Amino acid sequence: MTTTTKTNVEHKKWSWSKFNLAAAPYVFASPFFISFAIFGLLPIVFSLMLAFGQWDSASSITSFKWVGLSNFQFIFTEPEFFKSIYNTFWIAIVSGLPQHFVAIPLAYVLHTQVKRLKHFYTAAFLVPYITSTVAISLVITVLFSERSGAINQFLLYLNQFPLFDWLIPDKTGENYIKWLYEKEYTKPLVCLLVFWRYFGYNMILYMAGLQTISSDVYEAAEVDGASK
Repeated sequence: MTTTTKTNVEHKKWSWSKFNLAAAPYVFASPFFISFAIFGLLPIVFSLMLAFGQWDSASSITSFKWVGLSNFQFIFTEPEFFKSIYNTFWIAIVSGLPQHFVAIPLAYVLHTQVKRLKHFYTAAFLVPYITSTVAISLVITVLFSERSGAINQFLLYLNQFPLFDWLIPDKTGENYIKWLYEKEYTKPLVCLLVFWRYFGYNMILYMAGLQTISSDVYEAAEVDGASK
């Protein structure tokens, strides 16, 4: 009796420790999977459900109605949808390509030429990328508002001089540029913001790529007579 009891106890202890050893990785990884399920997977599933249904967000979820492909039929027959696609591609090209034309030479200069304050300049160029979108929106609204915006006030001041009287065209009977309301100004302004926000991020990526190149490659290229 005694021998059997000790054997069972030892067997149970061995099984429990083995279970702990096998379950430990899942326990440590569970916070990620739980957060991903709540904040990643659940929104995706809910968005797919809304794509094939109709639901008034002010009402309860019980008011959800299945409409099938009606939402997609409405989108692809709506002219504003194709206009938004065109604007998206236009902004992506106009603001995306110049980012790399500036980021590549800037990364090269910081990597090879700048020795002092390199980390300071790198952080300064990266600040727009890590700045809150809400903060950027508020600053842009203050700067480019129609009447009290700092940009329009500065242009009005320059407009007093004959050399700069063309800066603010009087199209609407008021000497203000509607930066945030007229598409001829809004689209370039959005492109400028996208460029300003992301060129530092691209510069960091190119700098990381340059830093992975061994110095032997540069020395061999210099011996072979390669230019900068």
